[in-house]
Amino acid sequence: MKFSYKWLKERISNIPKPSSVVDLLEMHAFEVESIQKEGDDFIFDIDILPNRISDCSGHRGLAKEISAIAGLKFKDKEPRLVESAEVTTKDAIEIKITDKGCVLYNARVLDNIKVGTSPKWLRMRLEAIGINSINNIVDAANYVMLDTGQPLHVFDYDKLVSKRKSKKLITVRGAKKEEHFLSLDKEQYKLSVEDIVIADDKSAIAIAGIKGGKRPEVDQKTKIIVLESATFSRGRIRSTSQRLNLITDSSRRFGAGLDPNLSKKAIDELAVLIQKIAEGRIYSGALSIGHKFPEIKQIIFSSDKARSVLGANIPDDEIKNIFTGLGFGIKPKIKNWVVEVPSVRKDIEIEEDLIEEVGRIYGYKKIKPVRARGEVVSAKIDQDIFFREKIRDMARSVGFDEVRLYSFVGEKELSLLSLDARKNVLELKNPSRSEYKYLRPKLTPSILMGLSEALKYADNPMFFEIGRVYRKPELKPAKDTPDLERSHIAFAVGNRIKDEESFLEMKGRIDAFFESLGLNDVWYDDSFQTPDEVTGGIAYMLHPYRFAEIKRGNKILGIVGEIHPDIRDSLKLKGSVSICELNLSVLLSEIESEKEYRPISRYPAVMRDLALFVPAETKIVNVQDIIENIGGQLLVDVDLFDIYEGEEVPEGKKNLAFKFVFQSHDKTLSDEEVKKVMDKIIKALENSDPSWEVRK
Repeated sequence: MKFSYKWLKERISNIPKPSSVVDLLEMHAFEVESIQKEGDDFIFDIDILPNRISDCSGHRGLAKEISAIAGLKFKDKEPRLVESAEVTTKDAIEIKITDKGCVLYNARVLDNIKVGTSPKWLRMRLEAIGINSINNIVDAANYVMLDTGQPLHVFDYDKLVSKRKSKKLITVRGAKKEEHFLSLDKEQYKLSVEDIVIADDKSAIAIAGIKGGKRPEVDQKTKIIVLESATFSRGRIRSTSQRLNLITDSSRRFGAGLDPNLSKKAIDELAVLIQKIAEGRIYSGALSIGHKFPEIKQIIFSSDKARSVLGANIPDDEIKNIFTGLGFGIKPKIKNWVVEVPSVRKDIEIEEDLIEEVGRIYGYKKIKPVRARGEVVSAKIDQDIFFREKIRDMARSVGFDEVRLYSFVGEKELSLLSLDARKNVLELKNPSRSEYKYLRPKLTPSILMGLSEALKYADNPMFFEIGRVYRKPELKPAKDTPDLERSHIAFAVGNRIKDEESFLEMKGRIDAFFESLGLNDVWYDDSFQTPDEVTGGIAYMLHPYRFAEIKRGNKILGIVGEIHPDIRDSLKLKGSVSICELNLSVLLSEIESEKEYRPISRYPAVMRDLALFVPAETKIVNVQDIIENIGGQLLVDVDLFDIYEGEEVPEGKKNLAFKFVFQSHDKTLSDEEVKKVMDKIIKALENSDPSWEVRK
């Protein structure tokens, strides 16, 4: 934002030279991006922080800041308002607010004004800042905004359309769907219902907080004017400004948030200035519609705490002078003070904010650094964080990419789960969007939505997410947030080529994931008799013959499976898709309990394949148990890499294909030694069930 040195000089006694002002601001308040000489003036381009727009976006506020930093006297004069006793504002206009985005709306009326060229001092002041002079009325509104920081607007009273003969009605309302608006600079805008407009009985006459309309603009024929000074929701103004790509001096200020108490003072100043340069009569009383706000905030402050936090022995008198210079009031108590903060300082909310103000104005350069004392103790490793990071590393090492998805879901995501899983779902009281009004009870629906997008651009995407899931306690009310949330990890594999199944790829990668974590005795149970908090609800989404619970001993870690074709089609997922979701808390406890360390063999591994026909209802885990029990110590890994039912397979049967890895820690295995173990495995398989047939 641009500021004039001459303008600031009017408010500060004995103001330092321009270069010194730059040094003061950069060391204590804001970054000065540039300083440029304009005639007999200097123009500063200052980066006012968003949380200081409310009090420092005008010359008056910045002058007060510089005065406090430099310890100089700040000159402030209240305008002398002379109102007519013959006419009142409420007899000429009526204000109606129907949109909650308008917090406060102030209005005044002046008549018998003379629109013309602005006086030279006013034109030069505006042009130095980079604002073109239009006429004395518009220039006065711009001047007061640049002085106080409060945007204002002026309407031609006679151009306002009203159904009443006695007075005009101004309504602050939400825009109508696709309502058209013609701005002062003759640009057309299509509005949405999220926008706020100022309107008469015909149409919108201004986009609230952003831009005035063409129809009621002030021109040479204007005799009666309406002054507007309001406060609007900063989120609404910022959203409209960004959507319309319409950034103005007003929208920058309203978008950061302004003090409602400033609007009343600013409109009075504008009325006085217009009366001074355009004559006219000020109607008695200002209309003020909306909420009333306290002009001060009271905060308990301890000077001892301030000295301790800052590490500087700043006397009480100096702290009081700092607060007084900033315009803060002080009420001493027995031990502490009550500091009264003007409402315009929206950045000051708690005692620590006041301590920061003391340090900032006092000067951090004056605070001498002190060497830290005491014994430096190494931080204790947080096992939970350590193993979470390890899990992330291992998931990435087996081919998955990490994603971060929303914790909020809608009806669409919940509809994927079983009815039991939808019970006790947490619903938000004030969701930002209707499609995100629940907290997710599982990770799987969210990661499937992400995968559906990825499959549009990649043939074989593989994701994982570590995140929280939420659910109401069933037996007793929650006392705190941890009672409502659990940590899970979910994996997803997609394959757009339908002939290639994702389930076996998922299972192979999950096996490698567990092995990398040292969990070699994980097994898969496809009986699914007692669903737990992870598996319950998700099994409903999976293929009836291609899913299993993941267990270690009798403890359930999670579930893995291929998405049911009906679910896959409803989400428009292409190809084969499989998921795995694990209870992270249970997984972490298993990792922490598993602390077996084994050396890596120096000798090469030998791999063999084996295929066999088994009845279609045979559980894979039963086949694996026999293989692993007979294989002994030399069989270090068994992977199921194919399940096939179709041509060349006898009716009622399926073909299972396994890969075996043999390895010794003592020597290189010969073919004969491996053959002996393979023969034992084949014999055990054939003897265990007559219907099993090893393919040779």
